[in-house]
Amino acid sequence: MSAAECRELLAAHSFGRVSFNIEDRVVVVMTAYTMLGTWLHFRAAAFGSVVRRAGAHPVTMQVDDGHQDREPTWTVSVVGTPTRVTEAATLGELWAAPRTRVWELGVAPQWLTLGTDDIKGRRVRS
Repeated sequence: MSAAECRELLAAHSFGRVSFNIEDRVVVVMTAYTMLGTWLHFRAAAFGSVVRRAGAHPVTMQVDDGHQDREPTWTVSVVGTPTRVTEAATLGELWAAPRTRVWELGVAPQWLTLGTDDIKGRRVRS
């Protein structure tokens, strides 16, 4: 799939998994997200493992259209180093966005952003 098609699929959904390494293990965190332009924004616990590593370590965000009653038909992965969102205008847009909640435990949510330059997708055929 093209990068544009992958971004279009991401924009139509709002739930994915962020995976990253901590020492010798892979950690996967469920998260809701939203797309603004070509940027993927997601919330994480302000003092959680994803936020503590922001700006320094890459993550992979994976989204698919899987449902409990059927197999997925596509999957999209975005790889990059998330950064904290600090611009007031962007934060205002994000806080107004529907369907974004924190899945990782923590005191307060922090918005992170991930560029979609390194994006790959594929159709899944049975």
